[in-house]
Amino acid sequence: MRAPVIEEFHGDHADLQLRRPEAYLDTSDRLGKHFLIRIFIPMGEAKTLYTLMPELLDRIMARWYSCRDQ
Repeated sequence: MRAPVIEEFHGDHADLQLRRPEAYLDTSDRLGKHFLIRIFIPMGEAKTLYTLMPELLDRIMARWYSCRDQ
């Protein structure tokens, strides 16, 4: 799944990642959709993962709210 916010995030942090983050539709029901988001970080770089993941989620939610409120 291609998402503009993931592309922007990868552009900003390409040097810290092995490849572009990926998003997958996990489940979908009448109450909503659940996505899985994977960030690919080199082995032993857990601190980088815990730094980047909240930033990516903040960007995704900001984009979602801006689209919803239009």
